[in-house]
Amino acid sequence: MRENGYLKANNINYFKQVGLDSYGTLTWDNQLDFDPDVLYEMSKPAI
Repeated sequence: MRENGYLKANNINYFKQVGLDSYGTLTWDNQLDFDPDVLYEMSKPAI
């Protein structure tokens, strides 16, 4: 079965291969990315 990008990101060894593009977006070699603005909006306060 072929894994999609998000399933592969559940693999810790694959997840560690993350990089940042020029905009600060988390990216992987398969063009999977997480927009930092979306991650911020989805985050919860630490306090």
